[in-house]
Amino acid sequence: EHNNAEQDAIAPFTDVLGARLGAANPVWGGNAVGLLRNLQKKLVAHSLTLEQGERRPCLDAIDVLEVAVGLRLRLRQMEMSEQEDAAPGADAAANPGAARHQYQPG
Repeated sequence: EHNNAEQDAIAPFTDVLGARLGAANPVWGGNAVGLLRNLQKKLVAHSLTLEQGERRPCLDAIDVLEVAVGLRLRLRQMEMSEQEDAAPGADAAANPGAARHQYQPG
């Protein structure tokens, strides 16, 4: 059931670009933000070549990419926070900014 929900969430993206460029593609790994932003730009440029009524699939794919970019940026932020916390002397007294990097459930 979880896998079906994932497939439904990225369907607008894979509908436009195909399964080979979907979530299984290496572009989603590592520091992919630049690649994802470039893909967004290409989709915007392509959508502008279409009639207004034909743009919806591209716009939906761009929305999926925007969520992916946000998640990648958040993941990078968490990784940086973990690195700061793992650094020698990274306790609250030595690193007063560390508290603001900690996850606060809300």
